[in-house]
This record gives sequence, C-alpha cells and structure tokens, in this order.
Amino acid sequence: MAVGDLQWEIDKPAVSDSLSDIDGIYADNQTSLQRLFSKRINGCKMIYNSATSVDIGSGDVAISDGTNYRFRTNSAAITVTLSSADASSIYNVYVVADSSTNTSFTGEIIKKGSSPSGTYTRYVGSVATDSSSDIIQFWAWGKSNDRRVYYQDLADMTTQTVSALSAATWVDFDCSATVPTIGGAWAIWLNNNAASSTGTPTYQVRENGNTNNITTHFMNNSLKISTYTELEVPLDDDAIAERNISAENSNSWAVYVGGYRDFV
Repeated sequence: MAVGDLQWEIDKPAVSDSLSDIDGIYADNQTSLQRLFSKRINGCKMIYNSATSVDIGSGDVAISDGTNYRFRTNSAAITVTLSSADASSIYNVYVVADSSTNTSFTGEIIKKGSSPSGTYTRYVGSVATDSSSDIIQFWAWGKSNDRRVYYQDLADMTTQTVSALSAATWVDFDCSATVPTIGGAWAIWLNNNAASSTGTPTYQVRENGNTNNITTHFMNNSLKISTYTELEVPLDDDAIAERNISAENSNSWAVYVGGYRDFV
C-alpha cells in the first residue's frame, strides 16, 4: 500500500520510510481510525425522567463537529431539562462534547428544526410534548446506533380512525406530531373497534408516494375488539406515510402511531 491510500498499515511508519512520507502515513492511519470509530455509540440511551426532563444514560460515544471527532464516556446518567416547551411539538436530544479538556459528555435538548448551540454534537433521539407542553412518557431500547422509542399511553399517540370503505383508497397519515423527521420508520398498532370482523380486510401502509415498498397486514375473523397488531413502516422526509385499508361491513379500525425507529 502507498501513502495516500487512506488505509491503516500496522507496520507504518517504519524506520526505513522516507521523512517526506511520515506525515502522509500518519494521515492515512488517522483517517482509517476515524472511519472505524465515527459511528461509535454504546449506551447513551434516552430515559424518561419527568414532564420537563430527559436522562441520557451512561455510555461512550464519538461526537463530531463535522470534521473532527471527540470520544466521550459517562459512567452515570445525566439529566437534560426542557424549559418553556411548546405544546404538541418534537424536541431533539443531543450529546455534546464542546469542552476540549473534559472526557465526559453533556446534553442538550432543542426543538425540531433548530440547530444545537454546541459545535461537537450528536443526535441520540427525539421526544414529543403533549397539549400541556409536557414530555410524553416513553421508553427506549436498542443497541449501537439502532434505537426504538415507544410511547407508554395510547392517549398520547397520533391516532386515525378508519371506517368501512367501499373501495380501497390511499390516504395520507401525518405522523409528525409524535415521530421526528430524523426517524427512519414508525411503529403502529391496529385496533379493531368492531365486536367482530367479517371477511378478510387488509391494511396497507407505505412511505408517502412510494409504490415499491408497501407493508400489508391481513386481518381475519379472529381479530376482535382491543386486538393490536404492530407494523413498522418507513416515512418520507416530512414524517408522513400513506395508509390504505379495505374494511368490510361496519368494521372500524383505530390506528395508533405508537413510536418510531431511529438511527443515531
């Protein structure tokens, strides 16, 4: 391998290397390490604390300013407070590594659409507020950079009621009140509001306008009232999906956006 190939070479620099190549060899090694660790995140999970605060759990993480990286480790959770929150809004949570002398990270929470005040920041998830401007209770799980967030109370979820249709029709389903645009997918629950189901109605969801990626769920006679089925569907950039249901007779289905999947 040669200088400028941006690859790690375990035996470089060597005594026999030209002095003019040393800087380039070090740059190659550093670049390859940056590729390896740039997505590093272990722990740092969001934890619901109160109506006005979120905890960021212990862990270690690589945090970038867009070019360089700082590696931070926290042995205990930290609390980030949300002050003067707007109602029915999405707030993004970040870990921050602005201090060049610290080995631990701090946190920041800001409204979706605003930029964090920190320079070295990394997004770790989003929370939603209800009509009273309180953070909606949630629980999060996952590992590495693949995370899922679920809301604990159906009353706090985005909901649509789908009545019987004479013909299947694609209809927009706006999830932006409870799902961040950064989120990669949404989780939904279907609840049959009818006492029983006849025939075989189907429920389809897809990313808004995407005709090539459709998730279909077939409902049958065994689905009774308060029966929930979970699906996971991608979203477009505005957190909007489309749903399509073929419901028979007088069946009515409540559709809940129960959470989202995120990649941090």
